[in-house]
Amino acid sequence: MHYLSSTPPSGVLRARAHLARAHGANIFKVATRTDTPAELARLINFVTKAEAGVAISAMGIGKLGAISRLLLACAGSALVYVSLGKSDIAGQMSLEQFRALGIAPGRLKR
Repeated sequence: MHYLSSTPPSGVLRARAHLARAHGANIFKVATRTDTPAELARLINFVTKAEAGVAISAMGIGKLGAISRLLLACAGSALVYVSLGKSDIAGQMSLEQFRALGIAPGRLKR
């Protein structure tokens, strides 16, 4: 799911994740707009509550996109998306940026 204009309420995200699970998904991937601390907090809350019954891969797009990806990875997001070169997605870090922070995707310590 992509919510490019805002981060919906946690209830909407949970409902979508439950629907994905009902259709056989192993992971529910969601990308939302995270331009404000409130939007980022909603997305982190959704991941940390783990009420969906399916693994969650969550990431922010926008002004707080880069920090959202780090925080969500630490909060339990199943996948972290990075670019292998220059990214056209606001907030998406490159693999080199992740490595410079001492983070290797797939090897995050929580």
